[in-house]
Amino acid sequence: MLIDPAGKALLQTGQTSAAEQFFHQRLLTDPTNPAHLLGLALALEARQRFHEARVAIEYALEQDANDPTLLTCRANLLADCKAPHDAIAAYIDLLNRHPDHLAGAHNLGALLYRLGHFSEAIHVHRDTVRRHPRADSTWCDLGQALVAAGQIDAGIAAIQQAMRLAPQQRLHRFAAALALLRAERWAEAWPLYEARWRDDEQPRTLPGRPLWQGQSLAGKHLVVLPEQGLGDNLLFARYLPALIDEARQLTLLVPKPLQALLQASFPAIHVCSSTDTVSSPVDYACPIGSLPLHLLRRGWLTPPASDGYLQPSAAAHAKVEHWLSEQAHRPRCGLIWRGNPQHPQDALRSTTVDRLFCQLEATDRPAISLQHAATPDERHTLATQQVPDPSPWLSNFDLAAALTVNLQKLLTVDTAGANLAGALGIPFCLYSRKEGEWRWNLAERRSPWYKTCIDIRILT
Repeated sequence: MLIDPAGKALLQTGQTSAAEQFFHQRLLTDPTNPAHLLGLALALEARQRFHEARVAIEYALEQDANDPTLLTCRANLLADCKAPHDAIAAYIDLLNRHPDHLAGAHNLGALLYRLGHFSEAIHVHRDTVRRHPRADSTWCDLGQALVAAGQIDAGIAAIQQAMRLAPQQRLHRFAAALALLRAERWAEAWPLYEARWRDDEQPRTLPGRPLWQGQSLAGKHLVVLPEQGLGDNLLFARYLPALIDEARQLTLLVPKPLQALLQASFPAIHVCSSTDTVSSPVDYACPIGSLPLHLLRRGWLTPPASDGYLQPSAAAHAKVEHWLSEQAHRPRCGLIWRGNPQHPQDALRSTTVDRLFCQLEATDRPAISLQHAATPDERHTLATQQVPDPSPWLSNFDLAAALTVNLQKLLTVDTAGANLAGALGIPFCLYSRKEGEWRWNLAERRSPWYKTCIDIRILT
């Protein structure tokens, strides 16, 4: 179905309000035109006015009930407006009418994956690539579903087929990197991990300074740059000691909450906030997530040892010790049940304080909250359970680290707190989302990155 080119151009350039007005005008003269109704539905959907978009698309289907474009739009709209069961039914209706519809089949498999129905997603994707053997994106999604289901080698093979079909597609290379990291095939994974940069991005560097590619650092000043989340910076910090003795000067830029902890952990490195300006002459810059690749070229085939490579400052120790001395009981176990709500996967990786309480054993008490920015309802629950909440004064990771090292164990979801405990050498039990993540070996319930990860459990 062809949408009016002028309206389509407005949609493609993000002018959704103008697109809505455009299709409204077209419908004034031709109120039952399915293409105009489709364009209106797409404009309304882009503006998150899902109910109105659904009305428009259903009216369009009354004019042409078998049109695959309209049927696909309806299913996609239902998926976008968080009606997954209706969306599944709509995709199945589409495929019953048009069995070879590639986009509908691909989107159905992707939706099943997002819902955690990995076996069903695999079945749909396998049928799709049987019908469309050159559908590279479906091969990639099949691979990711296989990896999530624990069939890592088969998943890698499927993703590699996607790469053969579309070797320039960045997302396929990045998916391969994550799968290979899950398989602990480091030498194959790290070169592909450079595909984490979007097509419209370049690896972060400093203006006018070349990226470090593993050259000799003798007499050179290297600036290591932050990237991704706080936990990623904590994990990759383990590679920094390999560079300290070689470089004339090593500067580490980090998010402000990490600055004091990393300065205390690596006193030979000049640690600055990522908002600071580096004043001294710089020879090279390198994103922290690229350190494994460049050290791999020097023979570092496996992750460096993870037995407590971070340590809090003496000042943080003193402040925490003073607070602990005022508590009736010294806490044994810390609790973190939520990640950053801005993270795109946070709804899948987070749980509730009540659910985490249910995981506490008798030997874990007394417990303490290490949750950042607990809500009033969560603080009420903590008070009811007589669990202290020091978060008002835990203003940075240095203080959080000083408190964590006083614990016997941490129960945490997959957030920066898990990386902090592991980097400090403190035992922790991780509650992972169902599909897992490359840092955690779900099958063996361990982490190749943190020896003190004592268990991994799936969030339900």
